[in-house]
Amino acid sequence: MPITWLSGLTRITSYDEAMEIVLSRHFRQDKERELAANPLKADTLVMLYGANHTQRRRFESPLFARPILGRLEVEVLDRSLATQLRELETSTDSFGRVRIDLLTLARRSLLAMTVSFIGLDPEPDRGWWDQLAQYLDKFGLATVLPFKFDAMSGEIEDVTAAASDFRLKMFEPAWERRRQLLGDYEQGRIPEEELPRDLLTTLLRHLPDRNPDIALRETILFFNGSIDNVTQAAANTILHLNEWFAEHPADRDRVTDLGFLQAAVFEALRLHPTPGLFRTSNTEVVLSTGRPIALGETVMLDLPAANRDPSVFGPNANTFDPFRVLPIGVKRYGLSFGAAAHKCIGQPMATSHDLLTSDAAEADAIGSVLRIVLRMFALDVAIDVEHPPRWREGFLQERLSSFQVLLTLPRAG
Repeated sequence: MPITWLSGLTRITSYDEAMEIVLSRHFRQDKERELAANPLKADTLVMLYGANHTQRRRFESPLFARPILGRLEVEVLDRSLATQLRELETSTDSFGRVRIDLLTLARRSLLAMTVSFIGLDPEPDRGWWDQLAQYLDKFGLATVLPFKFDAMSGEIEDVTAAASDFRLKMFEPAWERRRQLLGDYEQGRIPEEELPRDLLTTLLRHLPDRNPDIALRETILFFNGSIDNVTQAAANTILHLNEWFAEHPADRDRVTDLGFLQAAVFEALRLHPTPGLFRTSNTEVVLSTGRPIALGETVMLDLPAANRDPSVFGPNANTFDPFRVLPIGVKRYGLSFGAAAHKCIGQPMATSHDLLTSDAAEADAIGSVLRIVLRMFALDVAIDVEHPPRWREGFLQERLSSFQVLLTLPRAG
């Protein structure tokens, strides 16, 4: 079944052509088409171009410094994982292993890290976190609605309503508290060191007119990128490694090797990117391959196809191989994070830019995907064969909807 808004677009399946378009100044995003499918992206970092994009990226980039991310991973994510493992421990199999949905575990664990990064002020009761998780389910849906085969039938309105409710109950109280703190700093009543180092404070300090509408949408953007995408990447990595170890049992001893696991994360990211990026030409263009693109023509960069281009990733490009050898300059994750000026700003939170060495320090910022994968293998993660993974139906974008695993948790005392 075709997706109406994608009809008529030229699909770019070549890695080299896709990279050329991403790097070219002769192409821009098709804002009208993308915002019609997901209005929550309006005025966010991913939709800006030129000087506005450069300015926004410049003042948000310090939030992704390694010391900040390392603290979030070790002090927040690790503790959150431990807490969620205790709370989600329910049924066990005949060997005493705990059965857990990895998607639920990862999402709930990442909530605390992302809340700290953004700067929300959580309430102490569990209900606040459950409500936030419900909002994020809606926000995550907004990112994949453009790739839904059936008509959206009011789902955009549901997402917009959830955003309004989230704004009133969670965003505005945190925004107002930081606005008051910033006022105290500007009046000399508190030193700069007492200002929070989070996204909301950064937006208040640098966003023109301190526009809360833009800040709300930017907040939702970072929630989606740091939770749903990371969750899927961790699950895909574990799924592929489970299959790899079945065929290469000697490699199971590498589950404590950060370099090996990072290569596996990159390979899983390559195989499961977003369905596409969209670019519109500012002028008539002839690509280096000879392909002509007319003025104003919008093309879809088919990332799953580009990331599996055998001319770049080898004859086995469709398969998972953590030892894949690539041409110089080609990233192991392909175009999954984009490239050039619009490369995903949040990549350092998800994973490092380059392959880690085998002696990398776990206490450093290694990326939330790798940290979750590492913790799961430390608990002897195994796929629950009685409840095999399920893939979400009805969408062009490939996403897991359920991923039951078995874990061996340490016993108290």
